[in-house]
Amino acid sequence: MTEDEVRQRVAEIDEIADMQEEAHREEDRLYCDVLKAIAGGADNAAGLARAVLATRHLALDRHYSEPLE
Repeated sequence: MTEDEVRQRVAEIDEIADMQEEAHREEDRLYCDVLKAIAGGADNAAGLARAVLATRHLALDRHYSEPLE
């Protein structure tokens, strides 16, 4: 997994942000995929983590809680 792949998936989530359930599902999948890559020994763990955290700035309705900064 590369940082560019993560950024692409973040962009795809942003494109479906108006479909709340699907967007949240894809965000969860992305977080899991990144964690699996890191747990598997990804060379670029810090970069992957930074890239995936970009989802916290998407305009997703988070009525259940505010995103942590």
